[in-house]
Amino acid sequence: MSVKTEIWVKAHLRRCFAAGLTGVVARRGASEAGSVFVKVTLPGGNGRILAPAAGPTYDEEGGRRWAAPLGSDPVPQDDIDRFLLRQIAFDPDIWILDIDDPGGTGLLDAPDESRLGPPDELSSGR
Repeated sequence: MSVKTEIWVKAHLRRCFAAGLTGVVARRGASEAGSVFVKVTLPGGNGRILAPAAGPTYDEEGGRRWAAPLGSDPVPQDDIDRFLLRQIAFDPDIWILDIDDPGGTGLLDAPDESRLGPPDELSSGR
């Protein structure tokens, strides 16, 4: 049985606050099972986006699985915002967390090789 998305979001933000990071819910989605996207803002204006990984939502230990659909390197905030707008158009029930983290992880693990393809392919729903 999985944790409701709303509860996970609140718990993750508390974890971030406890680690000295700041963050907000930038978009509230479906409280029961909305997908969560984490926008990680880095010093200097660039950032990363972490999205639900393809395949099973949870790993063997019950943790959420993450991917970095725009790659593991920092990208301009405008690129992240365009990606998120496409995701909202595809699924209006998504959550978006915006976390300021100089380390660039948002306290989440996404494999470095998680680039799934060009952003336009990601938003096509294929």
